Amino acid sequence: MAQGFSTGSNAGGYTLSSIEIRLTTLGLWAVPNVELVTGSATGTLVATLSGPSSLDSSTTKNYTFTAPANTELSASTTYFVKVSGSSAAALNWTAVGADAEDNTSATGWSIANGGKWRSAGSTGAYNDVTYSFMLRVNGSAIGSDTTPPSFSRASVNGASLVMTFDENLAPPASLANSAFTVKKTPSGGTTPTTVPLSGTPSISDATVTLTLAAAVVSTDTVTVSYTKPTMGSDNKLASFTDRAVTNNTPAATVPIKVTGFSLSARLQGEVAGSTSFPSFNLGLQWTDLEDSTITGYKYRYCEGASCDVTAASWTAIMGADAPTTSSTESVGSDFAGKTVTAQ
Repeated sequence: MAQGFSTGSNAGGYTLSSIEIRLTTLGLWAVPNVELVTGSATGTLVATLSGPSSLDSSTTKNYTFTAPANTELSASTTYFVKVSGSSAAALNWTAVGADAEDNTSATGWSIANGGKWRSAGSTGAYNDVTYSFMLRVNGSAIGSDTTPPSFSRASVNGASLVMTFDENLAPPASLANSAFTVKKTPSGGTTPTTVPLSGTPSISDATVTLTLAAAVVSTDTVTVSYTKPTMGSDNKLASFTDRAVTNNTPAATVPIKVTGFSLSARLQGEVAGSTSFPSFNLGLQWTDLEDSTITGYKYRYCEGASCDVTAASWTAIMGADAPTTSSTESVGSDFAGKTVTAQ
């Protein structure tokens, strides 16, 4: 029997290490001969592979046949794996009928849709069959990078989490959110919770971006984990767990609720050419915020027995500092005999 496959387009070609085939043994029979040829099933011999010393006669399993050292495969070339035994051997190479043989193959590689067979001991032509014999070709690209990329750092801003690695990443056939786990722990908390992800991960050069279904806040502690898929044999990123994420989410702007205010008069120093006149201090108090840091504040006031909060008479001023619970502001109006409202 023979099964064809085609190599990828790596310019330097590939080094073959082994070929796995799936055999069903229905009795005691000898280890088959496994050869690699090029061009056709009766083409030029490339290598004769060495297999196990014996087979398990009671089950179906994968068997590995090792290639000679320094066996090389050319790029974009068709090869055939030939499996043969003596006329007395009951050889059963497991086959599949679906055309999805190479769904986990390396980029550019494929297994032919359909195999070939001829009678045991025959040297004649092969017959075509519609099913494909099960095999796996193991090796590496010549001149390729065999060191997996590694995690360097990660940062999050609101709902966008970006991971950076130590080399550019090749986009995989598919990359799902299920490979990643993002957790957050609120300020003062001890138990992390998983943050759901939305959309699909995106790759750009050495970065992978995840979109969080719910944005984190500036005080959250965030970690990210990755689980390497089990399918395929490419030079994949290794799994990592609970890597720290730098939280660059800006603190939320939260209105400060004034809980009280007072008005007290003070006397300014004399100004040349004029007489002394009164000025006033406006004392404001508010409640400290539990989960945010006050970085600035505004206050406004108006004169009169009744003030409309939407009226233009309100004055908004940015405070010069950021106290936690109170402030005293100097205002330059004559409030004598007037009602003052502050906010």
